[in-house]
Amino acid sequence: MTQPLSVDELAMGLARRGTPLAPESAMFIVLEAVESMAARPVWLTPEGVLVGDDGVVTLAKGLDDVSVLEAMTSAMDTLEAVLTPAPHGIQSLARRVQTGDVEALPVFTSELEALLVPLNRSAARRMLGRLVREHLRTAERPAAHEAGTGTDEARHKDALDTVPDGGVREPSRAPRAVDESVLDDGGDDRPTRQGGSRGLGIVAVVLAAIAVLAAGMFLYHRIQVSASRAGLSQREGSIQGSSRALSAAR
Repeated sequence: MTQPLSVDELAMGLARRGTPLAPESAMFIVLEAVESMAARPVWLTPEGVLVGDDGVVTLAKGLDDVSVLEAMTSAMDTLEAVLTPAPHGIQSLARRVQTGDVEALPVFTSELEALLVPLNRSAARRMLGRLVREHLRTAERPAAHEAGTGTDEARHKDALDTVPDGGVREPSRAPRAVDESVLDDGGDDRPTRQGGSRGLGIVAVVLAAIAVLAAGMFLYHRIQVSASRAGLSQREGSIQGSSRALSAAR
């Protein structure tokens, strides 16, 4: 069993999660607290009424002994402190206590119980136990998250500081300064981009030169072929002219 929660802590935890403590739950807690002080009336406070993870309500040690009227008044003050605003039934009972219409503790207990009719105490305790356990789990999550984050960060740092040859990289502040300057003006990655652009430009020039060379070779080949054909045609013409001349001479 875990350490019990005060009704004040439980109410504030529920309010932070957007689910305020229900009036029925608050009235049941105060009813159980009032019943537990039947033999010795004490001054109840939201911090002095405790709820365990089993839903059982107890009183903190060291509460001041007071008169019955003061005990009933403190019980109503506790209810109104954890319920904002307090339901009409609670406000009406508080006025009756103040005016003296309710004087005895057993009568006050009966009046409280009447506000909860029908009352299933076992179900009410189970519900309170669930509320307390859920509050404790919610309170533990941030601490567990922070611990896990710290472990992950340490593990990540170890991984970064380990080099492939099994050695350990010495911490260096120079890379961090470079990283910070990159974050400041975003200009340190420009040389890389410019270098890449120059590389692409060189490749483009080379490809263009190869294309021009190929085109030149192709034109040169075409010119040679055309010249060869022209020379061949001239030789053929000369041969034909000589043949006609010889034929005429004969």
